[in-house]
Amino acid sequence: MKISIIYIFSACSVSAANRSFLLLLFLLTGLFIRAQESRTSNSFQAEVVIGANFSQLDGDGLSGFDKLGLRAGFDMRYDLDKLKGVSLSLLYDQRGSRRQMFATGNRNEHISLDYMAFPISIYFNKWWYAPLNRYKIRLYGSIIPARLLSTGSSITRFDNATDAFKKWDISLSAGVVYGLGERSSARLFIERSLLKIYHVPSLDASGLQSYLISFNYSYLLNQ
Repeated sequence: MKISIIYIFSACSVSAANRSFLLLLFLLTGLFIRAQESRTSNSFQAEVVIGANFSQLDGDGLSGFDKLGLRAGFDMRYDLDKLKGVSLSLLYDQRGSRRQMFATGNRNEHISLDYMAFPISIYFNKWWYAPLNRYKIRLYGSIIPARLLSTGSSITRFDNATDAFKKWDISLSAGVVYGLGERSSARLFIERSLLKIYHVPSLDASGLQSYLISFNYSYLLNQ
């Protein structure tokens, strides 16, 4: 647990996060500690999440979900009753866009955006599976505030103005989690940004909207 806390504070230092960012980190870290200490609780559970994002940006001229990125972090969920619950997550999220490999022109064209995301979700349990004493499926709906940590681009019109990417993004997400075993699950999520994430005041120009499909694996830490 000490290692997790050190990592979180390091991330804060690198990103120069504001007070809201720090408050969310403290809240999520506290909930994670609570879940770790409450291993005998059936309603409060913590999971480690790791997987891949396939993302694109609407408006950059690069089509297709061809930008591969990492998603990693942890999720804390609380069952309100047998059929539904809420969760808070802390995720390192790599997003952006990339030219399709079979397309003509510069195949290395890309935009890379690294975020710290804070999904706030409600989920619904489906399909009780007696052999594992758990529901096999959870259906998720989420709103996702995300803080931009770093940017990068090989596209000329964006490369010299990466500071024009907005520091905060908010997305909506829908997903399904399928239980693979007693503790492990496969996760599929589709996300769409609600905001335009790029703005150049001098040109009065704004645009780019983030979309992604995320495939993840999660492992339950307490049961």
